Amino acid sequence: MEMEQPTAETYHPNHQKNRSPSTSLGVNSRPIDILELTNTPKNIEMNSSLSLSDNLIIGTRNSKLALIQADLVEREINKRFTTDQLKTEIQSMSTSGDENLLKPLYLLRGKSVWTKELEINLLNGSIDLIVHSLKDVPTTLPAGCELASVMLREDPRDALIIRNGPPFTHLSQLPPGSIIGTSSVRRVAQLRRQFPNLAFQDIRGNLQTRFKKLDATDSPYTGIILAVAGLKRIGLATRITSYLEPPDLYHAVGQGAIGIEIRTPPAMKLNKTLEETILRERATTVRKRGLIMAPPPF
Repeated sequence: MEMEQPTAETYHPNHQKNRSPSTSLGVNSRPIDILELTNTPKNIEMNSSLSLSDNLIIGTRNSKLALIQADLVEREINKRFTTDQLKTEIQSMSTSGDENLLKPLYLLRGKSVWTKELEINLLNGSIDLIVHSLKDVPTTLPAGCELASVMLREDPRDALIIRNGPPFTHLSQLPPGSIIGTSSVRRVAQLRRQFPNLAFQDIRGNLQTRFKKLDATDSPYTGIILAVAGLKRIGLATRITSYLEPPDLYHAVGQGAIGIEIRTPPAMKLNKTLEETILRERATTVRKRGLIMAPPPF
């Protein structure tokens, strides 16, 4: 099976080219407001005059990708306020998912390995909002927390990255027994059915760590699978060998979208016009009790 040589702009027919990662739309996506801040504990209102002491603290994980995504949100907020009205600050921290890199994700306890510590800080007032990769957010949030808004969706697909050297461009071309690295049960479950001759092995760590593991001279991996959106945002889209699409692989719920979590009203007024495609995906997941941390189907 021959695949086109990918570029950073290759995407579905509805994909809007010549847009930055923070404003790219996925299939059936549409724009929504980033935040509507009203009646916060600091009396932040869209049309109010704020003192220089008013700060909005944005919480996120401390990986490079998470910080890039938080910066995208911060820039959107700063478009709506002058520094005389509101000052923003990004605070990052590690989560249990970041700290435990030895166990496969499905063996880690709980459903909130990427969010729990951040939500504790949100609820105690240490931060005012959290910037998430939406696919990492459980379908049920803690009491007192709400998904307030979703930024314009990036490319939701997954990508295959082949180690430098081998001439392969698609999973169907790989020799039997080739090892593909991924930490996702979803990917393994689907791809094992499509490519039963391949071996799938857990790989943990941030994007840079995974590339180091792939490119090491003694690497066991022929290739790894990662989300396209993260690769684009971090500037590594040139490493993409090919894109994985249905029926070979269906993307995760919310993949490619940045979600913004806040304390429940009256702390903030929620934006009720959440992006329809992502909302449908999450609703379906709730009905089927599917989670990113669901146990493996094997």
